[in-house]
Amino acid sequence: SEAIGSHGETRATFLRRCAHVQARRRNNASRNARGRQRSEREVLRWKETAADVAPRAGRRPSTVGLRRCRTAAADLKCEGSLSSTNELIREYNRGNVPTEDAAEVVVLPAMCHLSFVLSKLRRDFAVGAQDCSRFAEGAHSGEVTASALREMGVKWVMVGQPERRHELGEDDKTVAEKTNAATTAGLHVIACVGESIAEREAEETTEAVLRQLDAIVNNVWRWENVVVAYTPEVALGAKKAIATEEVQRIHGAIRRWMSEKLHSNIVDRVRIIYGGSVTSTNCQDLTKHGSMNGLLVGRASLNSEFLYIANCAMIHSGEQESEVQALRTEVALLHAEIAKTKGINEQGLLLKVILTLKKELTELRAMAEFTTSADSSE
Repeated sequence: SEAIGSHGETRATFLRRCAHVQARRRNNASRNARGRQRSEREVLRWKETAADVAPRAGRRPSTVGLRRCRTAAADLKCEGSLSSTNELIREYNRGNVPTEDAAEVVVLPAMCHLSFVLSKLRRDFAVGAQDCSRFAEGAHSGEVTASALREMGVKWVMVGQPERRHELGEDDKTVAEKTNAATTAGLHVIACVGESIAEREAEETTEAVLRQLDAIVNNVWRWENVVVAYTPEVALGAKKAIATEEVQRIHGAIRRWMSEKLHSNIVDRVRIIYGGSVTSTNCQDLTKHGSMNGLLVGRASLNSEFLYIANCAMIHSGEQESEVQALRTEVALLHAEIAKTKGINEQGLLLKVILTLKKELTELRAMAEFTTSADSSE
C-alpha cells in the first residue's frame, strides 16, 4: 500500500494503470492489423476488377448499355477570330439538325475559343477540344490536361490529326497515350488514323492504319468512348475526297481488325467515321453505305454548309432508320439546304417547304392506313 512514483499512487493502482495501457496498445495493434488486411483485400478486389476490364485474352471489358450511334463533327481548326466564331455559332444555333440519343453533333473550336463556344453553343451540340496533353497534372508548360478540359465542360477531344502527325511529329505512341489520358478522364475521343502521303504512294495504306490502331489498343481499354476517324493525309485540304470505294475498303479493314482485337459487343458499337475534304456535294455518296457512322468535317464546317452535311450524316449513316424518322429528317435536310442558300426568293422558298410537308403528311397517312389494315387482318 506504500506510495510509489511521482503521482503518489499505490503499487496496486500503478499496476492496474500499466495493464490498461498494455491492453490499449494490443487493441490498437489488432485494429491496425485488421485495417491492413482490409486494405489488402480492397487492393486485391481492385486488381481483379481491373483484370475484368482489361483487353487481354480471355478477359473482356463490360459492354452493358453500349450502342453505336452516328456522329457529325466540325473541326474548326485554327481558323477565324472571336467575332467570326461568334457568327458561325449563331448559324449553328439557328440550324435544324435532328439530334437524338442515337446521333451526336460535336463542334471542335480552337483551344482559345473553347470557353466562348461552351457558353454560346446550343445545348444539344457537344463541344470538344482539338488536342489534349498525354501527361497528367505537373510541370508541363503549355499543355492542357484532359481532366482540366473536363472541368471546363468539354466532353470530347480529338487526337492524331494528320497535320499534327506530319507537322508536329506526333508518333503512334504519343497519340495512344493521349487517347488513354482522355478516356481515363472520362472524355469521348475522336482518334484519327490514316496513312501519310509516302505510305500511300508505297501502297501501305491498310498497314499504316492498322499499325496506328495497334498502338491505341495496347494503351486503351475504354473503347466505348472512342470514335475512330479515317483521315488520310492526302485528302487534307484537297479539292475532293478520296474515292468512296477506297473509304469503304479501309473501313472494312478497321472493322475486321476490331473483330479480332475487341469484344464482339464493342465491335458492333464502336463508330467509324471519315474525314478529309468532306463537302455538301460528296457527303451523301460517302455516307450511303452502312459501314459509315458519320463524318469529320474540316473546311466546310466554317459556314452553314456543315448543317447540311450533319443532316446528311444523320440520315444515311449506321443502322437503317424508320421511314417516319427518315421523312422527318428529309425535312430537316431541306432546312439545312435553305440555310446554305443565300438570297433565295422568300415566296418560292416557302412553297418548297409546304410541298415537302404535304408529301410527308401523305406518306405518313398511307403508312398509318397500311398499319391499321394489317392489324385488322391479323
